[in-house]
Amino acid sequence: MKADNVLVKNIRIIVALFILIAVVFVIIGASSEEPTRMWQIYLINFLLWTGIAQAGAVFSAILELTNAEWGHRMQQVAESQISFLPASLTLLLIMIVGAEYIFPWVSQVSIPEQKALYLNLPFLFSRSIIGLGLLTILSFVFVKKRRKADDQGGGRPRKLAVVLLLTYALVYTVVSFDFIMSLSPHWYSTIMGMHFFTACFYTGLSLIIIMAVFGRTHIFPTDFMTERDFHDIGKLTFGFSIFWMSLLWSQYLVIWYGNIPEETEYLHLRFYEQPWSALTWTFILLAFILPFLILLNRKGKTTQLVIGIVGFLILIGSFVHMYVLVAPSLSPHHAYFGVPEIFISLGFLGMFVLTQDIWLKARPVQ
Repeated sequence: MKADNVLVKNIRIIVALFILIAVVFVIIGASSEEPTRMWQIYLINFLLWTGIAQAGAVFSAILELTNAEWGHRMQQVAESQISFLPASLTLLLIMIVGAEYIFPWVSQVSIPEQKALYLNLPFLFSRSIIGLGLLTILSFVFVKKRRKADDQGGGRPRKLAVVLLLTYALVYTVVSFDFIMSLSPHWYSTIMGMHFFTACFYTGLSLIIIMAVFGRTHIFPTDFMTERDFHDIGKLTFGFSIFWMSLLWSQYLVIWYGNIPEETEYLHLRFYEQPWSALTWTFILLAFILPFLILLNRKGKTTQLVIGIVGFLILIGSFVHMYVLVAPSLSPHHAYFGVPEIFISLGFLGMFVLTQDIWLKARPVQ
C-alpha cells in the first residue's frame, strides 16, 4: 500500500508538470505565426475530454434509469469524471480568443446569408456555453441526488436521469454541428450528431475501464470489482463498439444509396487522401477492429489486464478519431503532430486526472 501511495504521489507531480508545460505551449502557439496549428489541437482535446467527462454522468444515468444491479462502485468512478466539466467550461471561454483561427467561415470562407444567421460567433458561443453549462449543472445535481438516495433512501432520481440523457443527445448534437461540421461549412450530415455523442460515450466507457483496472490495483479496495463486473462492462463496450461503427458505415451508406455526390468530399479526403487515409484506418483498427476481436471472447471481457489494454486501445483510437474529424478541415494538406501537440494533449490529460483525483479524495469510492 505504501508503494502504491508513492506511485499516486509521483503521478500527481507528473500531472502538474504536464499542465504547466501545456500552458507554455498554448501561449507560444497562440502568439506564433501559425496559431491555427495550436488551436486545432486545443479544439481536438477539448472535444475529446469534455465528451469523456460528460460520459461519466451519462453512464450513471443509464444504470439508474435501467435499475441496473451491477457496477455500483464503477458507477461512482464514472461519476468522478464529471469533475472536469467546470474546467471544460473555462477552456471553452478561452477558445473564444482563437475563434477566427478555428472557424473558416469567420474570415476565410464565405457562407450564404441564411447560414450566417446560425454560424456567427456570438450565437455559437452563447448556445455552447448555455448548453454545456446546463448539462454540467444537470450532471452535478443528478449525481448529488443519486448518492443521497443511496445513502439515505427515498425516491430515485430517474426522471432527472431521463432529462439528463435527452439534454445530452440534444446539446452534443449541436456541439458536433458547431465544432466539427461547421469547420467544413459547405458540407452537412444529419447523422453527425448521433455519431458524435455515441463516440463520446464509447470513449467514456474506455476511461471507466482504465480507471477500474488501475484503481483496483493501486487505489480502490481489492474487492472493488469482480470478474462478473468486468464481464458486464466488457459486454456493454462490445455492443457500443458495433453501434458506433455502424453509424460511420451509415454515413457512407446514405451517400451511396441516395446518390449525393456533394457529400462525398468530406469522406473522400479522410478515406482516400494521405496522410488522412492512414490515420482513418488507424482509428478504425484501434477503436473498433481490435476491441471487437478481443471482446468476442469471454476471457477478453473478464481478464483484468486484457480488458485494460482494450480500454487503452479505444482511448488512443478515439483520440485519432477526433483528430481525423477536425484536423483535415483546418489543414487539409498537413497532419501536424509534433512536440507542441503532444504536450498540449498531455496537459489536457493532466487537467482531467487532476480534477478526478480531487473528486475521489473528497468522495472516496465506498
